[in-house]
Amino acid sequence: MLLGAVQVVTIKDLSHDVDRCTISTRGWRLFISELRASRQRLKELASRHIWAVQKYSDYLCSDQTLDLHAQAVYKGLISHGIEVPVEAIPVDGYSAGDCRTVYQILHNPQVRLCELLFNLGFQDVDNDTQHGSPPLCNATNPDYINWLLDRGADLKRRIQSCGDEQSQARGISTAHYVLYNLFQDSFDQMIEGDMVPSNHYHGFVEVLIKALPVSLADSCVCACSTDGCTPFLYMMHKMARDRHRFIEESVRLDFRRAFEGISTDNLASLYLAAMRAEAFIALGITHTCCKEHGISNALQAYPMIDRDEIDEIQEEESRLIEVLDDMVEEFQARIAHISHDLEALEACWKDFWTCRVPQILGELEGGQLTASERLSAEQIGVVWESQSESDEVPGDSEEILGNPHPEGTVDWFDYELKSIVGDI
Repeated sequence: MLLGAVQVVTIKDLSHDVDRCTISTRGWRLFISELRASRQRLKELASRHIWAVQKYSDYLCSDQTLDLHAQAVYKGLISHGIEVPVEAIPVDGYSAGDCRTVYQILHNPQVRLCELLFNLGFQDVDNDTQHGSPPLCNATNPDYINWLLDRGADLKRRIQSCGDEQSQARGISTAHYVLYNLFQDSFDQMIEGDMVPSNHYHGFVEVLIKALPVSLADSCVCACSTDGCTPFLYMMHKMARDRHRFIEESVRLDFRRAFEGISTDNLASLYLAAMRAEAFIALGITHTCCKEHGISNALQAYPMIDRDEIDEIQEEESRLIEVLDDMVEEFQARIAHISHDLEALEACWKDFWTCRVPQILGELEGGQLTASERLSAEQIGVVWESQSESDEVPGDSEEILGNPHPEGTVDWFDYELKSIVGDI
């Protein structure tokens, strides 16, 4: 709180004022200075009554400013009948029962503000999830993310929600959130053509270099991955939602600098995972990762699908999953001897997607399905493009395979446009 003022100013207020640029540098420096003084008063009081807050004795004996555990220390004192003066009561603008660090409350703060806070002892840049989601989970600004990582925030921290046992089982890490949320802001701007400062773009690439190699997988069961979704796959899933913008080859090249900064041991595995995820989409297989595929800023917002339902979906789509496995195996064989060569991997990727994948998809238009599979597909409404409206017998006319290009690419849209124009 801002001491000496008629109205209490909270950390939440500071966050809003910084976002809106309605507070001067001098203003937030004064606020932070007085916030620290208030927390120091609480810390000194607690140190004199350490028996009442024994659980936090190590924290109180450190040089850090009281932050994450400020509310807990305050409650411990008053529960033992110890009076806490008003100027030492922690107020953050949220529920009085919350245990929050300043970094959890501030929304993508400027790095210079973070530096000031850190140098004044506010050093709780990370926290276990019983105290809410760590700052990394809500950050979208790459400069702020890099600052948190440089100050010790953990990309491999598993996120646990407080009540939903199904959600707890998902095993998402902070790295999942970082790579997913990064596309909510930074990459969206770049793809839309908005002016993004060069240092902001460099920060984006730096985050990718740090987070892409994190191989922790969640516990979802889905054919889009072999052993659960890694942070990299969460990023791929977000890209897939905006395929009309993210799938273009020119956009892929924006990742080149990030890939160049990644250990060569990880390159082949990333390309293989990406190939499986995109082939999964191209084949139209159903996601069974969770009831609403993806994550949100709310911890574990989307519950997992029941295993019986997953088994039923995968049994219905078993033939497509077999095709997917064959495609992955073929691609893996192609890159087996070039797994440490970025340029060769890129060339192989492009060749596979522009030549081999359209061929496979063309074969799946019905030509290689068994009679029973064709009949089952037709019973649920599938109409083969080789059949005309006059019910021509398949084979009597030239088979039309449809758009041969991967959906969402420039070539795909060009083909669709020409098809429409040709019908006018």
